[in-house]
Amino acid sequence: MFFRTFSATLWLLVFAYLTNETEAHVVSHSREAVSRSSASLVRRGKSHPTLDFAAERKGLREKYKGKHGGKSHETRQNIMQEDTVNQNMDVMYYASVEVGTPPRSYAVILDTGSSDMWLQSIECAPCTGKKIDPATSSTLQPSSSPFSIAYGIGSVRGTLVNDVVSIGSSSAFTVQNQIWGLVNYTLGTPVPGDITGLMGLGFKNLAASQATPFWEALVSNNQWHEPVMSFWMTRYSNVSGASDAEFGGEFILGGTNEALYSGDIEFVSLPYASNPTFWAIPIHSITVNGNEISTVGPDMSAALAAIDTATSLIGGPPSAVENLYAAIPGAKRGEGVLEGFWTLPCSQRVEADERIDLSQP
Repeated sequence: MFFRTFSATLWLLVFAYLTNETEAHVVSHSREAVSRSSASLVRRGKSHPTLDFAAERKGLREKYKGKHGGKSHETRQNIMQEDTVNQNMDVMYYASVEVGTPPRSYAVILDTGSSDMWLQSIECAPCTGKKIDPATSSTLQPSSSPFSIAYGIGSVRGTLVNDVVSIGSSSAFTVQNQIWGLVNYTLGTPVPGDITGLMGLGFKNLAASQATPFWEALVSNNQWHEPVMSFWMTRYSNVSGASDAEFGGEFILGGTNEALYSGDIEFVSLPYASNPTFWAIPIHSITVNGNEISTVGPDMSAALAAIDTATSLIGGPPSAVENLYAAIPGAKRGEGVLEGFWTLPCSQRVEADERIDLSQP
């Protein structure tokens, strides 16, 4: 058995973007649904080929090498709730956005670990999945500005364009001149099924295009009811008979679905508020089968963990990961395509908890 995530069936992730100049918050919790204007998460299924793990490991390392996370900003007016699709056994979650005039619907991977939006063009020969024809939109404005972004396991490139982008029923949230990448070449980053591209939900400082991300544009335009976006995510990795694409949960901009959780949400201050990139939270320790493993560094600061909706992996510093698996009987280092991972017996039950620092300024 390959062990890559801790067990859970439903997750609610809440990202708060505050008006306070010095502070932004992120939170994680779990639980259920209330009615609002809707957009769907979808998850795609079937077994996850073992050969993909090496590529995903490399991609995750490249994605977070030398990066850090998080600040704040503005206000709000509305709430948008979108159902999502769970793709490939919890590997990715996507939802529909509308682009252009007249608006056409495209499925995009929702990625809190990056900040650029891109769609693959009909001119992209190596691209898989659904493609966009820029000629179908009367409001699309092309440019000669190049666009490229590397993901560790591959890259995409094309040119920057801007056009109307909306999400939610009846175009609940709209940005009139959203800048995004029109991709005409991909290498090693195919999007499966009917997916056309990716919407980054990280901070502008992380954007390869230097464009303001869609969600930040909404905040700046006072379109949110409250400065929060949230995910409710389904899990199918242990469900036999799950199809490639299953109901993935909900993506809500401008609030939370109070029917999906109980109790109060605990907010965690984001570090690096003056230079926000990823949604990162401080983790002091992880407890595995009753054994507490410290993740505090030599300077006594907590390790930072990025919350990334576009990866199914959990990664960490080699020493901390080694200590974690040392607390699991039968665990051993992976070999071959599983180099950099750990494996454990299928019969081994693992109970794990993380201690998140709620006292960070």
